[in-house]
Amino acid sequence: MKTILTLLACTLTFAVLSQNEGVAINSDGSQADNSAILDLKSITGGLLIPRMNENQKNALNNPATGLLIFQTNAGSGFYYYTGSEWIVLSSEKSGWSINGNQGTNSSNDFMGTTDAQDFTLRTNNINRLRVSQKGQLEVLNTGQSVFLGQQAGELDDLSNNNNVFIGYRSGYVNLTGNNNVASGPRTLYRNETGSRNTALGAQTLYSNTSGYNNTASGYRALYFNTEGHSNVAQGYQALYRSITGNRNSSVGHQSLRNNSEGTGNTSNGFRSLYQNSTGDYNTAIGYSANSLGTDFNNSTGIGYNADNSASNSVKLGNSNVSSIGGQVGWTTLSDGRFKKNIRNDEVQGIAFIMGLRPVTYNYDVRAKEKWMQMQFGEIDTEEWEGKYDIEDIRFSGFIAQDVESLSQELGYEFSGVDAPKNSNDIYGLRYSDFVVPLVKSVQELNEVIQNQESKISALELHNDRLQLQVQSNAKELQELKRLVMTIQEK
Repeated sequence: MKTILTLLACTLTFAVLSQNEGVAINSDGSQADNSAILDLKSITGGLLIPRMNENQKNALNNPATGLLIFQTNAGSGFYYYTGSEWIVLSSEKSGWSINGNQGTNSSNDFMGTTDAQDFTLRTNNINRLRVSQKGQLEVLNTGQSVFLGQQAGELDDLSNNNNVFIGYRSGYVNLTGNNNVASGPRTLYRNETGSRNTALGAQTLYSNTSGYNNTASGYRALYFNTEGHSNVAQGYQALYRSITGNRNSSVGHQSLRNNSEGTGNTSNGFRSLYQNSTGDYNTAIGYSANSLGTDFNNSTGIGYNADNSASNSVKLGNSNVSSIGGQVGWTTLSDGRFKKNIRNDEVQGIAFIMGLRPVTYNYDVRAKEKWMQMQFGEIDTEEWEGKYDIEDIRFSGFIAQDVESLSQELGYEFSGVDAPKNSNDIYGLRYSDFVVPLVKSVQELNEVIQNQESKISALELHNDRLQLQVQSNAKELQELKRLVMTIQEK
C-alpha cells in the first residue's frame, strides 16, 4: 500500500511539472507562478541557503555560474558566482546607495577595496579616476591630461595634450593647446592652441588664445594676453593689459600693468613701468620706478619713483635723493677706436668759460612734482619723513638754459647740456663735460702766456743791449772828461 501511495505522489508531481512547468510549495494549495520553476510561499518560515565560511566557499569544486551561498565569517553575506569570481550581494544597509546613504560612520564605512587592489571610477564603462593601492590619485583620459573642477578642460580634444587644468572652467575653451598647467578659476579660460603656458591664480592668462611659453602668477596676471609669448608676470594684475607683447618680465603688484604691445621690458616693484604701453626694452627696478612713460625705448629707472622722461636714458633715484656715491669715479667710454669725426678746433675755451654764470640755489622739489603731475597726470605724491630735506641744501652750479643759450650764441655744440627730448622731458647738465672747455681755456691761456713770455724775453734782451750801450757810452763820456781835464791842465 505504501508503495502505491509513493507512486501516486510521483505521478501527481510529474503531472504538476508538466502542466505548470514549476513546483509550488505552500500551505494554501496555490499553483506555482508561470514564470517560476520553484514557487515558495509561507508566512511562518523562509528559504535557508547553504551556509559556509570563506575557506569552504573558495574550496567548492568548479562552482556553477549563478551558484548562491551565504558566507558566515568575516565579510558575511550572500555571495553568487559569476563564472570567474564570487560577488557579494549588497543592500542599502550593507552597501552604498546611488540615492545617498545615512547613518554612516567615517571610521568604518568607506568606498574602496580591502585588499591590495586599485579602486576605479568609470563613466561610459571607461576608467576615469583611479586610486592606486599605493595611494596615487590618477585622473585618466585619452589625452593624458588632468582636469579638476567644474567644466575644467571642457572642450579639450583629448589628443595627448598633457594639460593640467584645476579650478572652475580652467582651460575651458582649450582645443589642441598642449603641455599647459593652470590652477585657479577661469585660468587660461580662452586658450585654444597656446602651449607650454603656466597660470596660477584667479583668471590669470584668461584671454590667451595662441600665446605660448608664458608664465603668470597672481590675480588676473597677463589677463588680456592673446598671442604674446615668453612673458613672465608675477603679482596682482602684472602685465594686465598686455595683448601681443613678447619676452617681458614683470614682478610686482600691477607692474607693467598697461603694457599692450611692448616687448623685452623688465620691471620689478609695485607699479613699476606702470604706464608703459608700446615701449620696448625698458627696465624698472623699485616701487613705481619708470612708471610714467608710455612709449619710451631703452629707458631705465632704478629706485623708488625713479621716473624717466625719455628714451635711451637711465635714472638713478628720485628728486629727493641728496647723495649718490661709490668708491671710485664714474667711467665714461672713451676708446678712440670707436670715435669718428674727431676735431680739435671746435671746442670753445675762454670765451665759453667766461660767459658762464655760476650761481647758488635750492631745489624746489614740490614745484617739480606739480609740473610732472601736469605732464603725466597721476603721480605718486606719498609723504615720508625727510622727503623734502634736499630743499634745505644750498647748491652751487649753473642754470641749464643759461648754458644752452651761451653755447648757441658761440655756435658751440656743447654736450654738457642734456636738453629735453620731448615735451615731457626736463633739462639737465653733465658737469663732467665742463672739464673739456676748462682744459681748452687753460691751453688758450697758456698760449697767451707763452706769447707774452716771448715778448718779455725780447724786451729783456733789448733792455740788456740798451744797458750795455749805456755802460759803453758812460765809459766814453768818462774818457772824454779825462781828456778835457788833461788839456786844461796843460
